[in-house]
Amino acid sequence: TTLFRSTYVLDATEPAVCPSGAVDALANDSVVTTTICVGTNPVAMVQQPSGGKVYVVNQGNNTVSVIDPISLQVIGTIAVGTNPVAIAVNGDGSYVFVANQGSNNLTAIHTADNTTTSIPVGTGPNFLFYDKVRTRLYVTNGGSNDVSVLDLSQAAPVMLVQHVALGTGALDPTGLVPLADGSRYYVVNAGSNSVSVVDANSNMLSGSTTANPILLGPVGTPVPLSIESEPTSTKVYVTTAAPPAGQFPANNPNGAPGVTIIRTDTNAITNFLQAPQADPACQPNPITNTTCNYQTPLEILTYVR
Repeated sequence: TTLFRSTYVLDATEPAVCPSGAVDALANDSVVTTTICVGTNPVAMVQQPSGGKVYVVNQGNNTVSVIDPISLQVIGTIAVGTNPVAIAVNGDGSYVFVANQGSNNLTAIHTADNTTTSIPVGTGPNFLFYDKVRTRLYVTNGGSNDVSVLDLSQAAPVMLVQHVALGTGALDPTGLVPLADGSRYYVVNAGSNSVSVVDANSNMLSGSTTANPILLGPVGTPVPLSIESEPTSTKVYVTTAAPPAGQFPANNPNGAPGVTIIRTDTNAITNFLQAPQADPACQPNPITNTTCNYQTPLEILTYVR
């Protein structure tokens, strides 16, 4: 199999070249060789496996641009639903899925001919995750506070579960990660600053924890939340605001944002890693009421080493 350029960078605009939106193709992961004009306000993209076509979500005009990796040109434009915000591809690249937050559905693109099918989901879909272990597509629905699950093991996508409830008080789910062993998936709820644990066999809240959803900290803290699991399926990491003093086992006397660590055998919070200070020279002092600003962790990635 021949692999073509596989490093692409989204640009909101390139005023001199592409006033609506652009994708930059990089050679050797460092030098921009081509700027490709796409639709208005591109917000997400995905590439088929083995260096296949690149699909770019254009939120501003409700389309997806299709880029050929050889010519580095747009070879198709596909109409999708309203306010598309996220995209994912299945394991063999035969389908690409677009989450349309405004029309409460997915657009399933059959990549062989770019024909589309609309699949209704919950209200306000905002995040997609393809689970290669169970060949499923998970959709978090921020408006209806639930998860939709699609079975992708068939020739065509099939809705496996329309709505997976996330527990009392769970609000605005914005991310999800399954464990590598396929047993459970963890959903981060930005509106309630919590994590829901779902059994992947039953698609119901897991009974392995007494507190489900797991409260991470004070509700309403405006910190973007991202979630990731270890390849060993033993821990889950969440970017979060600081846990309140005395409520959780955390080493965070300064009220800083950081990363909460959850053990998956007990679903208990085991540690909190404080984010670095924005100014390393700053010295917090409760006596003089001196506080410091801290960096805000936005996303987490884990890897096998």
